[in-house]
Amino acid sequence: MVKKYFYSIFLSTLILNCIAQIPVMNQITGPMNVCSSPATPVSFTASASNSPTSYQWSVSSPSAGVNIANPTSSTTSISFPYSNATYTIYCSATNNFGTSSTTSFVVNIFETPTVTFSGSGGFCQGSSTSLQASSTILAASPTISYSWSPPAGLNVTNLPNVIANNTVTTTYTVVATKGFCSNSAVITVSVLICVGIKTNSALENNVILAYPNPNNGSFIIKSTLPETVIITTELGQIIKTLSITPFNDAKVNDLNSGIYFIITPTSRLKIVVIK
Repeated sequence: MVKKYFYSIFLSTLILNCIAQIPVMNQITGPMNVCSSPATPVSFTASASNSPTSYQWSVSSPSAGVNIANPTSSTTSISFPYSNATYTIYCSATNNFGTSSTTSFVVNIFETPTVTFSGSGGFCQGSSTSLQASSTILAASPTISYSWSPPAGLNVTNLPNVIANNTVTTTYTVVATKGFCSNSAVITVSVLICVGIKTNSALENNVILAYPNPNNGSFIIKSTLPETVIITTELGQIIKTLSITPFNDAKVNDLNSGIYFIITPTSRLKIVVIK
């Protein structure tokens, strides 16, 4: 009877000691709210007492398409296939005595807006151009706000569509925001010096463009019709002769500081080089 009693005590103590050595999970650490595009990996870390030898990660609600990079490590990166969704992450720890209970962590995934532009990046001085910032976000576009800067030359700054009639070449930044996720993009709008010229046909107009002006010795010439262009100094010395095809860039480089003229059979443009 005594032997049986001591055996029972020994067995109970052994069981208690084993239970005491099972890992005890701490809270998972990582971002609860994530601004991300779909499938961008997000890092999470788990820890436990009693010297765990491995961990086991899983995701539910929804789990389809989820990729867990290191499912048995204390730190893992997880790729979520859907934005604007809520996921629950689970993790447990294991050692030689057994497996801990599972702890959970809720993650909200929001898609970060990305911005593309449409509209002309240049217009003739004294005119204007219409620009549109479009988000590629999967969520409904009315939930996105826009902010343009600087405000100079813009009719509005808080809409996706703006009209720019700035007097000098300007680089605009637009920030698209959804909730607490935002992203920015830039677009440069060039103010061009345009000269309208009538050709032999009264129904046709040619436009010669030269920009930027002033410049640092490098600039672009465009024409809507084939032209032979001569570049001269202020004193009339010929520097370059170019043959321009319609709507193709003719690049001029490495001019010294000074005043130059772009001359065609029917036009004359002044170009200023400042270095």
